[in-house]
Amino acid sequence: MSLGELLEQYAQLLTKADQINAELREVKEKIKQTEFAILQQMDTVGVDKLATESISVTKKVELVPQVTQKEEFVRWCVENEMYEFLPSRCNAAPFRHFVEEYGEYPAGTDGYVKTSLRYRKNN
Repeated sequence: MSLGELLEQYAQLLTKADQINAELREVKEKIKQTEFAILQQMDTVGVDKLATESISVTKKVELVPQVTQKEEFVRWCVENEMYEFLPSRCNAAPFRHFVEEYGEYPAGTDGYVKTSLRYRKNN
């Protein structure tokens, strides 16, 4: 397959992926709306579990953290040696800027080079 043919195939696959993703977004939105309606009716009826022949659902209630003061939270984690509260991902943009400016990786980090294609469709 020539490079031009590969590019055309790539464009067709990207278009198909866009169409599938658009449909998937619609389905996910309908799922969210349906889940909300089910939860509302479960609350109204006063049940935590429901089942039919094709599906069973259980209402799950859990506490979700929300950091409101990042510096205070990080300080608390360090002071109390609760490092498991901190995410282990490093923000890529400041990481790349630091490496460009100082020529080295920040302490405790490593990096690798990722090569990918960037594209712009012409239609």
